[in-house]
Amino acid sequence: MIKMLAIKTEAGYYKEGDPYMMVDLPRASVYPPEKAEYVQGIMTGLKQQGVASRLVEMHISLTEWEDISAWRSSQI
Repeated sequence: MIKMLAIKTEAGYYKEGDPYMMVDLPRASVYPPEKAEYVQGIMTGLKQQGVASRLVEMHISLTEWEDISAWRSSQI
């Protein structure tokens, strides 16, 4: 299980860039827990711009398949 952090706002999830965007979760910027201070800095910057945000911790589980057909059959 892998832990990752993301930033959620009312408009969506934060995606780094110039300018930054709010997107759906699969396109969001995600960060390892070691980058928590960096993430806090982003959230502080958003707050200064009047954008309320929350920290989201994701728990990602990894599974490997030999090919796409094996993955598809596991999804049924």
